[in-house]
Amino acid sequence: MPYSWRLNQEEFKKKNYDKYCKHYPMLKGKKILAILLTGELDEDEENPYAEVNWNKIFDNLDDDWIIFTNSGKLLENMTHIGYEHRNQFVYSNRTFDTREVLSFAECLVTNSGLYATYFAVKQKPIYCLKYTNCQFEKYMKRKFSNLYIKNVEDIDMTKFSEFTSENEKFCEYFSYDCGENPSAKISEIFE
Repeated sequence: MPYSWRLNQEEFKKKNYDKYCKHYPMLKGKKILAILLTGELDEDEENPYAEVNWNKIFDNLDDDWIIFTNSGKLLENMTHIGYEHRNQFVYSNRTFDTREVLSFAECLVTNSGLYATYFAVKQKPIYCLKYTNCQFEKYMKRKFSNLYIKNVEDIDMTKFSEFTSENEKFCEYFSYDCGENPSAKISEIFE
C-alpha cells in the first residue's frame, strides 16, 4: 500500500500520535507544524538558519501549536528561544521514521517533494522552505510561488494555518489519494 494512503487512516494516525506523545509529552493536545528538511548543505555553505529570530516566529504561533523538526540546522540556533517558548519546539532526527509525523501534523513546511506529495493526501497546508536549492524548491518557487518561503522567519501561522486555494491546487495535483478504502482500491487495481 502506498505510504501516503496510510496518512488518512485513523488507526495509523493514532498509533503514531500516541508513540510520539509518549516520547514528547508536550505534543499532547497541540497542533503540529512539521518543518521537515532533507539534503545537506555544501561544506563551504553557511547555515542559512544561524541567525534566525525564533522569538519572532514563536510570537506569531498560538500556544496550541508546536514546531516539530528533523533539521539539525534549525536546532543549532534554538538556544536563543525565550523560556516561554521552549515547550513549543521538538527536534527529532533518526529517533523515529520522520514520515510518521505527517500522519498527525496540521501543516507541513518542507523542501522535500516526497514529503510534500505524501502530505498532499491530507488536504492541509503545505509550504516549501528554501534550504538546499534542490529541484523541488526551484519548482515550487516557479509554479507555486505563494507556497514558497525564502526565509524561515517568514513563517507566520496566522496565515499559514489556512488551507488556501493554492494549497488546494497543489494537493489536487500531487495527491495520491484513492478515497476512503485503500484496500478496496488495491483490489480494484488487481482485478
